[in-house]
Amino acid sequence: MAHGFQVRPVDGLVAAATAAGLTLAAHRGVQSKDLAPHVLLFAAP
Repeated sequence: MAHGFQVRPVDGLVAAATAAGLTLAAHRGVQSKDLAPHVLLFAAP
């Protein structure tokens, strides 16, 4: 854990957001490294 953030798998975040009624609107990897940060944008119905 760094700076109060916990690294989580992208698939787990998408599943949790979908279960909460959100849809994935955009997903971009910021870098090409294996542990690169991702930007996930969710939309509410």
